[in-house]
Amino acid sequence: MGNEVEKSLGDFTDRGFGADPISMQNIMYKGHLNLMYGLYQMSTGDMRYAREYTWLTGQIAEEMRLHHEGIYEGVTCEPNAWFVECNTIGMLSLHVYDKLYGTTYTENEIQWSLDFIMGRMRDQDTGLFYRYYQPNHDFVRTDISGYANAWIVSFLNPFLPAEMTEVYQTFKEKLTVEYGPYASVYNRIGDIRETDTTAHLFGLIAAKEFGDEKLFGKLRNAIDKVGDLTIDYQRGGLVYDNPDNTMINGLVLASKLHLGWDTVLGYDWGFKGVPYTIPDTTDMSWVDLLPQRVYTLNGESSLPLHSDARPCPNCYWGDYVSQRMKFNAEKASANQGPECPANASSSCGLKKLLAE
Repeated sequence: MGNEVEKSLGDFTDRGFGADPISMQNIMYKGHLNLMYGLYQMSTGDMRYAREYTWLTGQIAEEMRLHHEGIYEGVTCEPNAWFVECNTIGMLSLHVYDKLYGTTYTENEIQWSLDFIMGRMRDQDTGLFYRYYQPNHDFVRTDISGYANAWIVSFLNPFLPAEMTEVYQTFKEKLTVEYGPYASVYNRIGDIRETDTTAHLFGLIAAKEFGDEKLFGKLRNAIDKVGDLTIDYQRGGLVYDNPDNTMINGLVLASKLHLGWDTVLGYDWGFKGVPYTIPDTTDMSWVDLLPQRVYTLNGESSLPLHSDARPCPNCYWGDYVSQRMKFNAEKASANQGPECPANASSSCGLKKLLAE
């Protein structure tokens, strides 16, 4: 993973949230990693990452169940910051797992998040999605972002196709602008109508997801113009002015290759054995997925000897112990005794997480 991992996780480590970047409160990283595991296994039939995929799916689902005992659903993208767009990636990763292993995350953990998103994170007038939620304060920031809504409608479409088709039309009306053969996406709804490159790029993916050839073509024309797409006579073919611009090249390529989630998830990839047998992950931890070193923005250092275990949420994750969680944990302890029986509720399992 090299430098990209270092860039992705450096701020997480530097701010003192621990050496383990995927155990808690970072769906922004682990959701994408988990989805890549799932899509790779689904499309190739290669089981090389089956144990990693199973372990990380379990971690995400456990965190979702923990929050289900609290005041919100899903997983924070970073400490005390919950974004709809980040959660859609983790949700989709669990949905793919259901398709491969016959589990029921879609009907349970994913549905909990959908209910929270549709009930708490939407503007009632437009149906568009709010910027973010802060669990520690039970506060919703009600900005309506262009890039976030383009992302959200694209990745929630597999779960709520009728609703997202309707929201996509509102997204086009409220957050896109056309200039003859060109188009772009506004940064946000508000008095200042500024277009935004990131919103524009995610708009390409949304247009492709909903089969909107007209808008896709105009957005593509604009990015080709702004990116100065020209012939590269040395290597052949077309390149943008800055071929190393990961944002432009990566998302433009992703949008051009995207066939729509309905096609990807509904396709018969032709591999036998589905549903697969769930691998044993009993002795696994995060160090089985990532290199054993601490990533920081200022370089990397050796992994501390004590950091091979999952960190205790109560050590620094304030929103993991809401008043409702405390009440449920105390009630479970009083009713179930010191040991959790096999059929115990997830509130009883809080003891395991807080034991350290």
